[in-house]
Amino acid sequence: MKFFKKRIKQFISLICALAVLTPYNLNVSANDDVKIIELENSERLDELHVELSELIFIDDEQLKEKEKERILEEMVSLGAEILTQEQVNRKLPVSQRVSYPSTTSNVTWTSRRTVVLKYGVNYEVQVITAVPTSTSSSLAKSISKTTIKSSSQLISAGALKIFDYAANAAISSISGFAGTAISLYQLAGDVFSSSQMVSNGEATYTGTVGTQVKFCYVKKNGESDNNQQLSFRANAATTSVSTAIPNFTCSGNGSLGCTADNINKKVNSTHKSKEFDNVYNNAIDNFRKGTSTYSSAGTITLKGAQGKTVTSFTASMPSHMGQIY
Repeated sequence: MKFFKKRIKQFISLICALAVLTPYNLNVSANDDVKIIELENSERLDELHVELSELIFIDDEQLKEKEKERILEEMVSLGAEILTQEQVNRKLPVSQRVSYPSTTSNVTWTSRRTVVLKYGVNYEVQVITAVPTSTSSSLAKSISKTTIKSSSQLISAGALKIFDYAANAAISSISGFAGTAISLYQLAGDVFSSSQMVSNGEATYTGTVGTQVKFCYVKKNGESDNNQQLSFRANAATTSVSTAIPNFTCSGNGSLGCTADNINKKVNSTHKSKEFDNVYNNAIDNFRKGTSTYSSAGTITLKGAQGKTVTSFTASMPSHMGQIY
């Protein structure tokens, strides 16, 4: 009996030792074997890139420079690097390299490197982002002045849409508002109630579009940058549209609060490609397959009063960084 108990204890000890010595993976599925280092920093850096892209909407140059300095300072504190045009060129094959004056400030280039564990391998993903900081950039374009009139049929101010974005390949949002549509009542604020009946509205739209682009380079962690491959690209368009509504007709005589002369509002929106927030997984999968793909926000349509199209624009998607200025 003593011998039997002794053998059992030895067996249990052996099992425990093997459990300690044998390596194991907490992730059961290889497809789910993903761990992104400093994810919170990446999310904040994405937010800062949107703030940076919105600087092209500021006319005050001193304020623009002050805000740019603040944003870049926080980016650097989170591990990003601000790149020069020459540093960007060195990432490109000779045939794609371009020469721009050193004083060019149309684009701000940033880089961040993240180690990602996927399929049991540590990869380093370098995301180089181009953000237009001037309307002269190839990544910026203007929205031509367009006037849209609503019909003479009465409709409530809460139902009359003044902004409505439609896109097939983008995830869109309007700053300060839920969803992608804004009614006359929402735009005008407290001028009148949402049930006030209006007609014969006229809205004039002008604006600017800027597109930021991510270029994702992948290598196995610890290897030289000479082994990096451009494996994925993704973009996000940011718009600023000013809407001027000189007047419209209200139902009834002397309707309470219906004095909406010269409403003029500026509304910003963001339109991300569907994989814009998922670049690490896509980049690594492409790297493993030796391919390179992209995710684009595509064509975005801004519709004005009663669904009439104001403009359609396509988010810029350059095939390589040398096409950006």
